[in-house]
Amino acid sequence: MAALVPALSGSAEAADLPQWDLPRMEGLDAAQWGPPTVDGTQACRVVKAGRTGAWQVPVWWGDSSRPHRGTVYVLGIRYKDVISVPAVLSAHAGLAPYWRHSEVYRFGGLADGKWKVAEAPVSWDLLCRIRGGNNTAFSVRTEKEDLPLGKVTVRLARPGDAERYFRETREWIARLHAARFPDVRPATAQEPVLPEALAAKAIVPFVRNYCVFIRENSAPAKGEAGSPVKMRMTLDELESASFGIYASGRDLKNVTCRLSAFTGPAGKLECQADLKTIEYALLGGRRRARRAPLRLWPAFAVDIPAGRSHGFWLTIRTQHGKSRPGSYRGKVSIQSGDDSAELPVEVEVLPLRLLTVDEAGVAMGACVNALPPEQEMQTFQDYNLRTAQSRFHSTNLAFSVTAGRLDIDFGYLDEWMEMAKSKRLAYFRYLMGGNPYGFPSTMTGEKALFAKVHAGPDAQEKFIERHKAFREKPETAGVLPEIRDLYAQWTRAMVEHAKEKNWPQLLLEPFDEPAKWVHVFVFDTSPEGCIGSGEWIKFHFKDAAKLMHDATKDVVVSATIHHAEPGMPFLEDVDLVSTNAIHEDLKLGDKVRAAGKVFWQYSGCNATQPPAIPRYTYGFYFGAFQSSGGVTWAMNWSRGFDLSDSEWWAYSWYTPFGTITSPAYEGMREGLDDRRLIETCRKAFQGNADAEGLLKSILAEAVQARAKGGTDTVNDFYNSPQQVAKLDAWRNRLLDELLKLSKAR
Repeated sequence: MAALVPALSGSAEAADLPQWDLPRMEGLDAAQWGPPTVDGTQACRVVKAGRTGAWQVPVWWGDSSRPHRGTVYVLGIRYKDVISVPAVLSAHAGLAPYWRHSEVYRFGGLADGKWKVAEAPVSWDLLCRIRGGNNTAFSVRTEKEDLPLGKVTVRLARPGDAERYFRETREWIARLHAARFPDVRPATAQEPVLPEALAAKAIVPFVRNYCVFIRENSAPAKGEAGSPVKMRMTLDELESASFGIYASGRDLKNVTCRLSAFTGPAGKLECQADLKTIEYALLGGRRRARRAPLRLWPAFAVDIPAGRSHGFWLTIRTQHGKSRPGSYRGKVSIQSGDDSAELPVEVEVLPLRLLTVDEAGVAMGACVNALPPEQEMQTFQDYNLRTAQSRFHSTNLAFSVTAGRLDIDFGYLDEWMEMAKSKRLAYFRYLMGGNPYGFPSTMTGEKALFAKVHAGPDAQEKFIERHKAFREKPETAGVLPEIRDLYAQWTRAMVEHAKEKNWPQLLLEPFDEPAKWVHVFVFDTSPEGCIGSGEWIKFHFKDAAKLMHDATKDVVVSATIHHAEPGMPFLEDVDLVSTNAIHEDLKLGDKVRAAGKVFWQYSGCNATQPPAIPRYTYGFYFGAFQSSGGVTWAMNWSRGFDLSDSEWWAYSWYTPFGTITSPAYEGMREGLDDRRLIETCRKAFQGNADAEGLLKSILAEAVQARAKGGTDTVNDFYNSPQQVAKLDAWRNRLLDELLKLSKAR
């Protein structure tokens, strides 16, 4: 967790907090809700099975769009637990696609028939006023059974609410996934290699490079047990380490870890130190179900069966001006009943300051489905990310057309942009359409404009029908004549408004991955009549890009290119190229820059990746090609914490109490710290032939160090290092050279 915002325990708002009597509330949708009834002595009404029961209430926090920053409320929801799957509580936050509510909590699912009170925290950044009125809204969804609800009360969060929320969330994840994947068997345990001094110990801590997963079946390898955690860092970065606890000979119950302060000759190290426990979750979907190290939670107690391990994560954050260089020591104290152990931690803080990503001009970021709330955007900033990529169907932009004139309501997006820019977001990349394998249905921006011209329930069918002719005449595959003017108006309105409101730099893109024109393919799930990708995609993208440029000289048009050669025809149409296919042409970046265009790179990342992959990708590999920005697919394309069928598409999760990250996200952050180091060296080494030669040789080695695999840039694009140890070796060589130069000055 990057930064927790403390819940308020007292406020002027506390004297006037509301409660809602759902059984007596008027105006509820009968398609969602049953009529008022009584269960014994409990007045209630049910949310119907498979439905989302929504209710609106007046805002209670004053005239502002959101409650005061830092405020966390807790909704006490009276319910009868007759459901077999947890219900989902969501809130109107102005963030989710298509104005949907944002999930904030899940409760129930034990089906024990008892009346209970769910205590559901909702933070200020997950709650807002419905635009144009004085209400906000909540909803509860139940899957298989009717869910009886009673009164809902509101209070301010208290100490202990965060820990309870984290525990309850892990519990429902485990129950849900155990029910979905009942046949998963534990992986075969590894054989430990233990020094003689630890052979008889019940608790055996061991150290492993954080880039390599510690799994439940892991055991200490040679040299890992009996060694201290060692960390080396500069004056202004986050640095990670991982360690495991092995249960040697018998089960360990209620294992807890406590981190000490760090002290040395310079005194106490002023830093932020976070100790986290790895959550092992069941995952399924495209591959067989298995348990995997998935998320990092604030440290919690665990049970470890004999012969198994559990992983833990340590992150230290130094701050220039507060943290002093030097060598420091601390320890992790481990307890399980009467058994205990200590793991030494050694930290070396170097007298070096790295360029920030802003100073270095590196704007990496992420593809987002829903707009991240403020606390998650704080993590975005802390983890060196500066670009958010969204799509037409992932943002809340209501618009109307009157007499051919377009009017866009930027309300929710304006508020988010102001917040995001305060978190140093530099670029907002906005795609008018999605994956062309679903063409034309995935051209969501064009489809929405078309629906304003051809209103009615059959608008989508008409839209699809109008594109069928492109299959036979691909060169005619432009934006439809009836929406061309609206498309231009949309472009001008977006660009002009972004400039007027001082948004982060807006990048517009007609649709995703146009180089798929070389693949004739259509999704099985596409609506009937869709023609998918083919040569017509190339002409459609080119026409749309020209429309954008003709609409306003201030537009910046980008293209996401996943194959080098098929992507080159679009170079003349855009201002920025982002690719994941540099391995197909190592000179691609040079060619893009020679054409006067900006060169970015992107890759795939998900919570199941070991940290080595994103660290290598966003650090030394991308740094070797000097791409100045890009994105990763994808940050939050999942159903919240439930990754049972979408494991590839998330590595970060918001909560009312801060962000829960994955080892993969930490690896990406470490990679961008490596990139900060690279750019610091580029600047510091100028004019020093030996130092410049060192950097050049390391980056050349990094390119050649890419492992095989990940070459199918459509389905499994990633960059993996052949040897994980090389990452720290390269980093330390550059740090040592910087130290040598700084001492010589």
